Amino acid sequence: MKEVRNQALHDAFLNYAKHALALISESLDKGGEVPTLHEAVWADRGNALIRQEGEKPLWIIIIHRLDKLLTSSVEYQECAKLLREDSIIAKQLNNLVGSVHMQATLNSEDILNRFITEIMDIKAEPIFQDNLVNERYSLIENALYSDEIVTDTLVPLLGLELKTDKISLSGDLAIERLTLDEIVSCIRFGLIRTGPSENVIFNPPRYAVKVPLSDPKMIGPMDLIDEAAKSFRRFDEVAERIIEVVHALRLFKPGQCFPGGVVRRSTNWLVSGSMAGGGASPFKPLWFAEYKLDNSEVGAFKQFWDQLQSPEAKRRGFLDVAIKRFGYAAERQLPEDQIIDLMIASEALFLCDLSEEQFRGELRFRNALRAGFFIGQTTNERREIFRLMKKAYDARSAIVHGGKPDLPAGFGSFGEFVSKVQEYVRAALHKAIILASKAHTPKYLIDWDELVFAKSFESDKEL
Repeated sequence: MKEVRNQALHDAFLNYAKHALALISESLDKGGEVPTLHEAVWADRGNALIRQEGEKPLWIIIIHRLDKLLTSSVEYQECAKLLREDSIIAKQLNNLVGSVHMQATLNSEDILNRFITEIMDIKAEPIFQDNLVNERYSLIENALYSDEIVTDTLVPLLGLELKTDKISLSGDLAIERLTLDEIVSCIRFGLIRTGPSENVIFNPPRYAVKVPLSDPKMIGPMDLIDEAAKSFRRFDEVAERIIEVVHALRLFKPGQCFPGGVVRRSTNWLVSGSMAGGGASPFKPLWFAEYKLDNSEVGAFKQFWDQLQSPEAKRRGFLDVAIKRFGYAAERQLPEDQIIDLMIASEALFLCDLSEEQFRGELRFRNALRAGFFIGQTTNERREIFRLMKKAYDARSAIVHGGKPDLPAGFGSFGEFVSKVQEYVRAALHKAIILASKAHTPKYLIDWDELVFAKSFESDKEL
């Protein structure tokens, strides 16, 4: 058992739990009935969630029926006294407690009633179990003594399949398997859609990017405007980190996964019922999304993530633009829109050193030439990449000026052509990220003129 901060309070809560549960059990043995509430519950069937009718016992009604017996007991009175005598807890009693997002009035009766109710909800009957009671007390004590309210911010990733339960990234950021309760929260906020029947969800998302977010605990009436602004700024920072994970997955390997909105769930016992969510994905039909990351690839992805997060990579703004635009391309439904983002990514990388207008010359030629020499390993590969990237630049120009792009020879559809461009840009960004993560790499990663001339000399020798 974890160390407790108030041993006397802990012992009093355990004694009260024994007394209250025994009293409730005795009441039921004498013919008392537990009222129930009909409610829909989701059952996990592996590849589908099924909504079924269930019954929830309303233990709180039994507690209210026995209110006089419970509240007059020595055990209850001892708990109430110790709560009042604790200086940290006392200032929260009979006061508004919570965060900028949700506050509720806290009193001894509500704390003790909920304590007993949750034990019976878990066991489905009034039975004292030492480990469970200690666990519930620890949650209450941690919440009362904490100076902050922590919410788990989670973004379900539609299409992602893993063989592991968790991939820890930098800090407290992680990709984790969703619990059934978390999936139900996503359903409640419309992040996961039912269909064709409203009682069935096929292949629900099983993983999410998760990160805890802390807000200061607020006690009593307060001016919420300033604190709300700070909270929203903290959330924006977390949201940016989550999107970086999505971009990293898309860049790491081919596949489709989409953020399905966001749910925030409080982990603090005082406001553990509070949630917020929204922003379901408006992107491609989600049943086509598929992104598989095998156990053998997890280590490489974590290394890739560390390279992306390195200070050396972070300080290069052009690389950030290229990575984001590559990620945005995956969100576009039409290949004509995807090619625009991919070419912005390409130019951000291959023309990053051309800051002065007089040096910007023939962008089409420079972009394609540098792409060929940066990605290609042989003369034929460089020539093919050079040719294709010129066609990609022409296609982008035609689209942004209201025209229709030509389909290059050798491709059955424009989407197939865009997929090839995506393949080249992904390869270039992988190589660029490795270079950027090294301490002594030049600002623009490479001397582009030297790259072209040096490899041109090698090609001459091949001939």
